[in-house]
Amino acid sequence: MIANTSQTLHSAKMSIPDRLSDRIAALGPLSPTLARAVAYFDLNRVAVISASAIDLANAIGTSDATVIRAARVLGYGGLSALKRALAAEMAARSPAQDLQTTLDTPRDSLSCAMRDGILAGLGYIERLAAPQAAAAMTAIASQLHHANRIALFGMGPTAALVDYAAQRLTRGGRRVITLTASGAGLADQLLAMRAGDGVLAFSHGAPYREVDVALSEAARLGCPTFLATDNAQSQLIPRVQGHIVIARRGSHRVALNTAILAFIEALDIGLATLGQQASIAQLQRLEGLRHALARADGLPPSRKDKP
Repeated sequence: MIANTSQTLHSAKMSIPDRLSDRIAALGPLSPTLARAVAYFDLNRVAVISASAIDLANAIGTSDATVIRAARVLGYGGLSALKRALAAEMAARSPAQDLQTTLDTPRDSLSCAMRDGILAGLGYIERLAAPQAAAAMTAIASQLHHANRIALFGMGPTAALVDYAAQRLTRGGRRVITLTASGAGLADQLLAMRAGDGVLAFSHGAPYREVDVALSEAARLGCPTFLATDNAQSQLIPRVQGHIVIARRGSHRVALNTAILAFIEALDIGLATLGQQASIAQLQRLEGLRHALARADGLPPSRKDKP
């Protein structure tokens, strides 16, 4: 029995270049198994980038040989070539394009749209609990535990997540520095890095020059480096001692940071588990400082406290 891909696949026309969809549209009839694999590639592009052939085969309900054959049917040299092409396509898209695609998805109500966002975030968090991601998180936490300080790198909107991570880890008894400036401003922040620090860089999509320089400086100092990225094909991966892939978006959908926040909090718990005494002592100190501030009723308020 032969299935026609035009009936099997998501066929919505998009107003931006979409090379995979163009290749799918040009296909002739396929066997049901190949059609199912190609349809999965189309609707789960981020998962395809980060998953192995065996993982994809299990998700699709076929063999890893069929997964590779489906990639070749689409005109790619193999699964690795398909992954590289998908990563390049997603990196070339703008946030406005991703948001437009998200908003164009038919929904019955505002409530449904918001619920879809929650369900998408939950799906990304579930991937963090998978054995491969869990092992990566454990390895990163175990090695950062031995660092004198933890240097957290992140730019743009990710800088806010880095600041949150820094607060959590500091409360957990860790000494933390942040690397969040762009351009020449980053040079001043990098001066604070020392041998013995451990570096965790958050870098999504195509890497910027700043993360390149930060990793190079860390390597010069002999600092162990780790990467959190949404790109399983990132060119930064060979340069770090460990990495974890954290999903942030579905196929051409707006990026969600739900799983990154989950990773930060899991890392915080992991490091607290490894350094329980210091973590508890730090939180007790925090509580004491809060009580001291509450008792200082007779002192003038800070500017921020003034109406």
